Amino acid sequence: MDELSQDHDDYTVHDFLAFWLHRLSAAVLQQFERELAKAGLTTAQFNILHSVYSEVANTPRAISRFIGIDIGSVSRGLGRLETKGLVSRRASSDDGRSIAVEMTDTGQAKMQQLTNMAISQDKSWVDGLAPEERALLARMIQTLLKHQGIPADGLHFQAASTSRTD
Repeated sequence: MDELSQDHDDYTVHDFLAFWLHRLSAAVLQQFERELAKAGLTTAQFNILHSVYSEVANTPRAISRFIGIDIGSVSRGLGRLETKGLVSRRASSDDGRSIAVEMTDTGQAKMQQLTNMAISQDKSWVDGLAPEERALLARMIQTLLKHQGIPADGLHFQAASTSRTD
């Protein structure tokens, strides 16, 4: 008899991974969203803006791929960020067909503040873990995601480590 065919009467909601991951995720996101709201941004807008700020993506398609949301959501988010004066969009000098996204001076300044806030919050969540525990947690999350076919390359907890090699 395998584990899954055992009696289910002994299970409570506390026995499910989804319960604990949701509880942790909700707590982390609530704290982060509260701070972002003070700056007039949503989590999605922060993720889009930070992708451009950190220079990992500067086209709507690249941003979409990097943060894992559809291109329509990215375009709407960029529109809102452009209205707030945080980014600008222009035809790409490469081919003239794609759109290049750039940070404005206002966007640069805001992202410096928000990145400091995000680093501080991340640090508060993992400060109780030793460096090897942080590295193990990152590897375990990465393994769970990959097992479900979700890309997780480069996962680490930068804010709590001294290098990106955790």
